[in-house]
Amino acid sequence: MLLKNYRTFLLIRLSFYRRVYKKLSQIVFEWRSADRASLLAFFILIEVLLQWAWCLMVWLNSRNIEDYIDIELTKILWLCSTIVAIFYCWLIFYLNQLRASKKTLKFWQWLLTLIYSCYISMITLLMGYSSLIAGASLVGGTMLAMLLMDRRIVWYGFMSYISFIVIFALFPYFGINSPSLRKLPIRIEHSTLTTFPSFYKASINVNAIHEQLVQMSPDFDNAGDIRVIGIKNQYNPSAELDSSVVLQRDNILFWRLTYIYFALPKAIIIVFLFRILLSIIEHNKREIQYNADHDALTGIKNRRGILSWIHQALFNSSYRQEERQDFSVILLDLDYFKAVNDTYGHYVGDQVLQHIAELLSKALVRRHVVSRYGGEEFLLALPQTTHTAALLIAEALRKEIEAHMIYLDEVASLQVTASFGVATLPRREVVALQATYRETLVADKIKTLKSAQLTEKLIYSLIDLADAALYKAKHKGRNCVASADQLITTNQIEKPDFELA
Repeated sequence: MLLKNYRTFLLIRLSFYRRVYKKLSQIVFEWRSADRASLLAFFILIEVLLQWAWCLMVWLNSRNIEDYIDIELTKILWLCSTIVAIFYCWLIFYLNQLRASKKTLKFWQWLLTLIYSCYISMITLLMGYSSLIAGASLVGGTMLAMLLMDRRIVWYGFMSYISFIVIFALFPYFGINSPSLRKLPIRIEHSTLTTFPSFYKASINVNAIHEQLVQMSPDFDNAGDIRVIGIKNQYNPSAELDSSVVLQRDNILFWRLTYIYFALPKAIIIVFLFRILLSIIEHNKREIQYNADHDALTGIKNRRGILSWIHQALFNSSYRQEERQDFSVILLDLDYFKAVNDTYGHYVGDQVLQHIAELLSKALVRRHVVSRYGGEEFLLALPQTTHTAALLIAEALRKEIEAHMIYLDEVASLQVTASFGVATLPRREVVALQATYRETLVADKIKTLKSAQLTEKLIYSLIDLADAALYKAKHKGRNCVASADQLITTNQIEKPDFELA
């Protein structure tokens, strides 16, 4: 029962993830610019509402935390967050309905970015420019905005925010006291602390303790007096920290929790979105690669894909001894295919190609690969296949194609035939080429580009050999199989030189 519930949970989670993945993919690649800007305004609204809720919490508990926070400044922040929240709430609905020109949309994107930059700069000033909030807004917020909006606009907003932080950091050097929500009413006074860890007295400067307590505070200079009676230990059991130190400790805890509350939700959302975005990019990368190597009509490999596959099979495999076998290719061409297009139309011609591609894919074993080489030509790559076996495979395929009935509708049907040319790279040639290829790469005699050109030329030589055999099959009356080896033996065609030079 527990296992069943766990599987159900996994299925629900997977279904949810796929829906989120699909929706975000649509947002990034399909949504209008106005819709993406509206979504960004929605994320900003969530952040502002969280800050508004924090101000409400401070107001409701003002008596308990008035020693930690400036209540008057909190009221101003609360008012600003209310106004900003109302603006972004209105902007979400306005952008959803916006059907104006790009110029109008850019104006609202500029306004969206400018208001947020000013608002988050004010938050940074009040909370401290070295806080977690500043880091999450500076890096995470900018990356999220660039994902959804005009990058040039976001870049200017990012530079504005950096400028504000630099200005805030320089305030103390010009005698300007920056407003801060953090309230530290006690002044610093250096004193000594006496303990008795041994028979000898030891004096410790309490300033070290104070620095540790206020290390996260940008208002270090505004901190107050710290008085310590002593450290409680076996020699001084009655010693305890002064109440001002306890207050300072609670103050730091409050503000650390505040920073986490402000920064953590934004960080989680941004990391989650970018995790999905990276999955989308990886998926699209695989899809682009698949489309580059496969024929859009038939779904099998195209010329680029089969040439790359043959190269991998010949030169980039593990070269185990049992894999060093003959390598055969079969080139087939549908007979009188132009007449099919002229008589029935290109739509029927496309159906014929799809039927033949499916027939060939189902007929071959897993280690063999079929591709659409061009037009009505199909190229089959058969590693670890002797020439005799390749001829038998070609003959079997010829008979299957000849017997295959293609139904155009409930009444009409069509049959086609094909001619085949078979060529084989013998085992000794395969072994020699693989050895030469490895040696030249190890010795760095062949650069990557030159290596690809040489191996591509060799593969084309093998295919040209099959094409010459196919031409002979066409010349003999079509719907038959011709062997390149037999043509070489009878001196009807010349054997190519399979060498990497």
